[in-house]
Amino acid sequence: MFEFWIIISITITLLYIVLILWLYFGIDRISQFNSKNTVPKVSFSILIPFRNEIENLPDLLASLDVLEYPKNLYEILLVNDDSSDDSVTIVRNFIKEHSEINIKILNNQRKTISPKKDAINTAIQQSKFDWIVTTDADCEVPRNWLQSYNAFIAKNKSVFIAGLVKYKSKKEFLHQFQLADWLSLTGVTIGSFGWNKPLLCSGANLVYSKKVFYEVDAFQGNEHIASGDDVFLMHKFKEAYPNQVFFMNTPRASVQTKSLSTWLDLFQQRIRWAIKTSSISKELVKFIGLVVFAMNVLLLTLLVKVFIDKTWIVVFFILFSVKIFVDSILIKKVSSFTHQRLTTKSWFLSSILYPLFSISVVVVGMFINYKWKGRKYSK
Repeated sequence: MFEFWIIISITITLLYIVLILWLYFGIDRISQFNSKNTVPKVSFSILIPFRNEIENLPDLLASLDVLEYPKNLYEILLVNDDSSDDSVTIVRNFIKEHSEINIKILNNQRKTISPKKDAINTAIQQSKFDWIVTTDADCEVPRNWLQSYNAFIAKNKSVFIAGLVKYKSKKEFLHQFQLADWLSLTGVTIGSFGWNKPLLCSGANLVYSKKVFYEVDAFQGNEHIASGDDVFLMHKFKEAYPNQVFFMNTPRASVQTKSLSTWLDLFQQRIRWAIKTSSISKELVKFIGLVVFAMNVLLLTLLVKVFIDKTWIVVFFILFSVKIFVDSILIKKVSSFTHQRLTTKSWFLSSILYPLFSISVVVVGMFINYKWKGRKYSK
């Protein structure tokens, strides 16, 4: 039995190392894009769903107010998803004070169990321009956001472009843990794009062709899944146009989002993400998810074995050290890419907690419903 577990442990660990190295070298294949000195020509429709975002909307609107792009070449469509606070009032006041900006507030037309997808459909149907830009209400966008995408579209034959999303993190451990987790997901995103096999993206910073959106039937086939307005759409675009889906690497277009303020909110969010990811039919996505899950289960299993039989402590220590080492290589690479830093203490504590946290998310998500934005969802 000891030999069996050693073989299993070595196999899973080697697969995990290969996966991390694959992502690491994939990141190196994404060169930085120079978005300067391009004449603004592309017209954009910016879509932003919101629900009870009274604390976040002022920052978002303030960032939109200073966009450096000709105002006749973009519109802003904010979609109210049944807010019960004063979010609508904040938007209406902004509209009154900024008549020079082409901005509208729409009411979400609900047709499926996915409010976000319904909101995007609602806005696209009323949009005027050919290129759709999406972000979230808890984000802040950079002033060169649209100019960067304009330059990228001018220089690349593209139909779908994913941009960088960074956490506006705090020093408390909860926020540092989220930053560590997000940097890992960002590594998967950028690394897979580097090999032209994109796995993940974020709806907080996306641009895509409205024509192709309709051509690929948008969200048809995944309306029963509450989230996934970004990843499912990306895979549809990728299938239809395999060489025209890109990741744009430029700090001038990186969007900032806020970390969550409670562990419960974080747990619920990650359940939502796990359900979305598990519903993706791509074999590579499932394989990577399985390898990561298996590595975390292996470490927890070995830890239990240590309490039963102390001879396992050497095996556990070696594998745990290997995982921390290879993870740190990837995190360091992504950190230099995004210009975000984790403290050594936070990284070490996050590495200890993450296997238990991630396994709990998967297991709990299999049996219970989750709550998000005041609504309950089933798997």
